[in-house]
Amino acid sequence: MKRRVIFWTLSIFTMFFIFLMSHRDATTSNSLSVPLVNLCGFLGLDVTSSNFDIIHTLIRKLGHISEFFFLDFCLYNGLICDFTFKKSVFLAFIISFLYAISDEFHQLFIPGRCGNITDVMIDSLGMLLFISILLIYKNIIKSR
Repeated sequence: MKRRVIFWTLSIFTMFFIFLMSHRDATTSNSLSVPLVNLCGFLGLDVTSSNFDIIHTLIRKLGHISEFFFLDFCLYNGLICDFTFKKSVFLAFIISFLYAISDEFHQLFIPGRCGNITDVMIDSLGMLLFISILLIYKNIIKSR
């Protein structure tokens, strides 16, 4: 019971965080990842003007992947208390996927932002990455 409450609470907070990040106008949203690009330069990556946009885009897309990886992780752990493994994996993916679609729809109403099916696919990569790691982990435990 306690586990279910913790992971459903984390799921809701993650959805709220994603909503807040998507609710920022384009200029503010873009400026949030600039410090991470600068950190890449500090760590030795070539962050010249020609590479800046590439690194900036990669960081933003990795943000999409990590947000939805974590959301799928939290949803799965909340659902596994009540459902079978397969059903929990499936439901967590469907809820995350529908939330990704709603997030892009939400961005249609934010100045300078646009809903983008490509971002839904990138979000789905995070979900699929979680499922892949979960399946690998489950198979390793079964083989022991």
